[in-house]
Amino acid sequence: MKLSEEKAKEFVQTIDEFNANRFDDSIATKLFVKEEVGYLKEEINLVKNEVRRVEVSLTKAIFWSGLVQFIAIVGSVLAIFNFAMHK
Repeated sequence: MKLSEEKAKEFVQTIDEFNANRFDDSIATKLFVKEEVGYLKEEINLVKNEVRRVEVSLTKAIFWSGLVQFIAIVGSVLAIFNFAMHK
């Protein structure tokens, strides 16, 4: 391929500009991805904290529900024995 010196310089300049733009785009993309990963890590931590909070709340609810059921069963058994003794 034979090019005049002016065309060759223009060609090389165009290639250099293209590569510089690609490099700048690559850096911008990497910075964008890094920021997004940071945001995602924050969101993950928020979700983990919310899951822990809900887990504690659910555990308390299960405990109290079980305790109330146990008291109801004991009360029922005592009522049956009381009814059987007085008959």
